[in-house]
Amino acid sequence: MSILYSVQESVYQRLDSDEELAQKIVGIYDYVPEETDFPYVILGRVFSTPHKTKTTDGENVEITLDIWSTDKGKEETAKIMKQIEASLAEELSVGDAFLVSQDVKSREIMQEANDLYRGTLVYEIIVDTECDY
Repeated sequence: MSILYSVQESVYQRLDSDEELAQKIVGIYDYVPEETDFPYVILGRVFSTPHKTKTTDGENVEITLDIWSTDKGKEETAKIMKQIEASLAEELSVGDAFLVSQDVKSREIMQEANDLYRGTLVYEIIVDTECDY
């Protein structure tokens, strides 16, 4: 069984408990309610591929975090991204799996429309799902 949702839950719990991040955004969402104010973070695409070696059986999970802002320019988005990275610097706990690694795979900030900016962070999280540690 895939560990996709467990990874998403772990990321959400970590971000949701970050008081500094909470001061910068209105919320973290899997589904964004209508009429939600900006800025906010969306738990975006979650993607997994098998990560198997001679001694491990796990998954390589990528989770995309989208940061949405209507502030003038990219500064607010960049500051939120920096805080997310600080929050996710410590190792996550992902259910019963052993965390092999977690790293930022990519970062991007773009203007989607006048006064609407989207920052994207893609995290790569590799877990061993059949370990005896």
